[in-house]
Amino acid sequence: MLGVCNHRTMEVKTRMILEKFCPDCLWHMKAIPIEKLIEAFGIEIEYQYLTKDGRKILGKLICTDGVTPYYDIEQQEYLFLEVHANTIFVEARLLDQENQGRYHFTLAHELCHYLLNIEEVDNLELADLANHNLSKIEKWCNDFAFYFIAGEYGNVIDRLEKANSLNDYNHEIVEEISKKTHLSQIAIFTRLLLNNQISPKDYKNVKADFEEQFRLKQLEEQKNTKFKIEPWTKITDLHLLN
Repeated sequence: MLGVCNHRTMEVKTRMILEKFCPDCLWHMKAIPIEKLIEAFGIEIEYQYLTKDGRKILGKLICTDGVTPYYDIEQQEYLFLEVHANTIFVEARLLDQENQGRYHFTLAHELCHYLLNIEEVDNLELADLANHNLSKIEKWCNDFAFYFIAGEYGNVIDRLEKANSLNDYNHEIVEEISKKTHLSQIAIFTRLLLNNQISPKDYKNVKADFEEQFRLKQLEEQKNTKFKIEPWTKITDLHLLN
């Protein structure tokens, strides 16, 4: 078990685990194969729709045999599922490509709960990651998840100069690190905020920019979906898509 922890000890403990289970990831600064490492601990990963909207609960660790609720999409109601100890349940919507960063963070966060032997249901909204009022357990798990996924890049992030408008908020470096790890760019900026490597005002501006980009992307996808011509759609029926 991890024992008493803080920000720095979590960083050290993640490195110890990676050196034992995936030293190649540190030596060659490779992305962490989080699923394989979790399986190495004898933990099962299950994917279910945990809530109706997919936002309130993103992951939860099951420590004892029993039942747990989930949301049945087809029946549109909450049902119970028999579960076994040492199982991590992950919100199925996180498997979408656009949610890969949050998916890997959730797995690493739940792995920390396993190492702490503390069962808890987690809401891992990005706003919560920057919340200084989180419990010690949640802060430990967030620190663990970040440095576990970042691997050797954690040291690179910690050494970045303070992000501001003069250096374009380190966007180029952050984007490169995001591509080489399974960390989202906003998760990296959130860590910079917690490390006092970006001001709250600048972080708010950067976060707002990412949210606007995401909003525009969703609008574009909705537009493409609306005007997509399915194989069985007749050209003469295009007026039905308007």
